[in-house]
Amino acid sequence: MTFRHDGSETVKASFKIAVEDGNEDGSVAVKSNFDVTVNPVNDAPTLKVMQTLSAIAEDVSTVSARKVADLTVLDADGGSNKLSLAGADAALFEIRGNALWLKAGVKLDFDTNPSLNVTVRLDDPKIGSSFEASESLEITVKDATKEVLGTRGNDVLAGGKTDDYLDGMGGNDIIKGGDGKDILLGGAGVDTLTGGAGADIFVFRSIGDSAEGISGYVNNVTLGVQSGAGKRDIITDFTSGLDKIDLSPIDANTKMASDQAFVWRGNANFSGKAGELIFRHFNEAGTAMDKTIVYGDVNADGQADFQIEISGLSALRASDFIL
Repeated sequence: MTFRHDGSETVKASFKIAVEDGNEDGSVAVKSNFDVTVNPVNDAPTLKVMQTLSAIAEDVSTVSARKVADLTVLDADGGSNKLSLAGADAALFEIRGNALWLKAGVKLDFDTNPSLNVTVRLDDPKIGSSFEASESLEITVKDATKEVLGTRGNDVLAGGKTDDYLDGMGGNDIIKGGDGKDILLGGAGVDTLTGGAGADIFVFRSIGDSAEGISGYVNNVTLGVQSGAGKRDIITDFTSGLDKIDLSPIDANTKMASDQAFVWRGNANFSGKAGELIFRHFNEAGTAMDKTIVYGDVNADGQADFQIEISGLSALRASDFIL
């Protein structure tokens, strides 16, 4: 005999069983009652989590709370189940109703915490001390391009782990891009620019950004590396083929109306035409002071009207520039 019961409530069942041995002698079967009592067992509840938010930009508004996941508790026995939070970032979250929320006012910062981790735990107090179910969630914090602006004075500006826009404005600035594809603008003054890792762009908006009016090289007459020293912006880590120098905001030919682009002449001489761009290597034997200097002529006088210094001997080509 098999007795099956589907459920957790207490159930009592009674059966009558008759046993007879072939009834060859005309005997009467002996009957007896058989009682079965099924005692209840509190089945563990289950937790279902449906995540609705898996990534969030660090610059998104958190004035209002943001829903992260829907929570469903399944318990055949009913009862009073309790949900709680744990994990490294549990304090940033809250449970409201049947949902997990990122609290209002939370400050997101990719640089200090690129992912938020929280665990939802389910406990039935009637089943022992451990949690009956748990589910861990991770929310990726996406980095936003940061704009870091200097002042008219001397500033030290630093980017973060990803893409940054850094503008020194005026003054003699030290600007470091850090990781990522950064855009660096020294502005007026004598600036030291370090792109860091990634493909970086060094932008010059006018000839006044770097050694304006100082001619360091006039055709075959070398005025030397010292001509313009202390006046030039310095790019400390330019990588040919990866980084770029953007001269497109500069009008390369002041003799013509509108905005003209530069013409790259490599290590050739100025030809006396406006809008030419050349470079020279300065290799000071026995020292670590090698330099590559870029010269631009915007008024067709065959002399440099501005110059930019690059640390080391860089094999520059036209594709290294946005002309």
